[in-house]
Amino acid sequence: MSRDVSLGLGSLCPGMVLPRVQYGDAIDGRRPVTLSWLPADSAMGYTLYFTSVPENSEFVGERKFSGDATEFSAQLLAGDRYLVAMRAVSSYCDGPLSTTIELVAP
Repeated sequence: MSRDVSLGLGSLCPGMVLPRVQYGDAIDGRRPVTLSWLPADSAMGYTLYFTSVPENSEFVGERKFSGDATEFSAQLLAGDRYLVAMRAVSSYCDGPLSTTIELVAP
């Protein structure tokens, strides 16, 4: 075991993911939404956590992405509302959970 703090397990954990959201123009009652993020150091992948608002167990879940992913796109129907958060994962430990973002399709 090393006494060098810089070699600790914490240094192997990825940093926080900072997702950004961008909405497209609505077409036929559907609004495209894109969630993007910068790659986190040491990340082997990412997990997107989501739930609909008001909470509906049918739409609670997570989606996993490979380490080279930096974007996710979906189509929201008018009136859809979701809370989403992300975290980077590695083979040693997961990074911290991002700030929660509310996605709303007007």
